[in-house]
Amino acid sequence: MTTSFAVESTARAAYERNYHVVVVSDAIGDLDAAAHENSLTRIFPNLGEVGTVDDVLARL
Repeated sequence: MTTSFAVESTARAAYERNYHVVVVSDAIGDLDAAAHENSLTRIFPNLGEVGTVDDVLARL
């Protein structure tokens, strides 16, 4: 799965269906580093929350 395609598409679909979106930043990746960074810093924050595995586990 790539951040800028599969993960981003899934996050958008979830957001459009009023799900609470949480993206675990250190559990995803992309062959294109710039696209990955763009998704993490510009796209995902507009769709929901972004955090590391440790961040998410701490909040559970």
